[in-house]
Amino acid sequence: FCRELQALFSDIDDTLTIDGKIPSYVIDALYELADAGVRVFFVTGRPAAFGLALENYFGFLEGVIVENGGALCTGGNIETLAKIGDTDEYRADLLSIYRKLCDRFGTLPTSVGNEFRITDLAIDRRGIDDGRTAEIAAYAVGLGANSVFSSIQIHIFKHRMDKGKAVNAVCRRFGIQRDRIMTIGDSPNDEPLFGFERSVGVANVLRYLNRLAIKPAYITNAPKALGALELIREILRKRRGVKH
Repeated sequence: FCRELQALFSDIDDTLTIDGKIPSYVIDALYELADAGVRVFFVTGRPAAFGLALENYFGFLEGVIVENGGALCTGGNIETLAKIGDTDEYRADLLSIYRKLCDRFGTLPTSVGNEFRITDLAIDRRGIDDGRTAEIAAYAVGLGANSVFSSIQIHIFKHRMDKGKAVNAVCRRFGIQRDRIMTIGDSPNDEPLFGFERSVGVANVLRYLNRLAIKPAYITNAPKALGALELIREILRKRRGVKH
């Protein structure tokens, strides 16, 4: 299959990172993968502005799906994939829900770059354990929102897009066959990525397996960036038919 692989769709945080940074060996491996003919896309919960910067600076990237499928950054542009109506009204609605969450749970700091988001609002998870995180997300749903969480953020939104739907949209846009892609992630917000036939979780996904209705088809031996590197090296080895 690796010889026929057309594209890799990868989450970023705690999938390609260690301690919040993408190591140089992962960046080098992604350039090598792109040079081998595999199209590379990031699929992240980070804000649209972050995705635009990443797409601009990393030459191996063809695009960045941001805000858990809410928008796509490609060719120097941001395209909203989610249907949100009037942006100002939508953002005001999310802010109202956020304030109600703070009334219920106390001060919840928003994530860095929150002011640059278009389709969601993100709460910083630092210091909030998995149980409390799930409780906050469930309460947001009770307030009429949708919510997913990752290892670093809780996302509040009121549209129906997710990472998997966005990947499907990108495949249609770029002429990529869905049965010739691979996806990789680590957290509950990556669950839509695990719905693809060849989905991979880095080893730290084991922390969330009991919360996932859809589980990755494969799990790497190593966690985080080392797990991603493990996958990329295996793709390159099989694609080239030589040890890598």
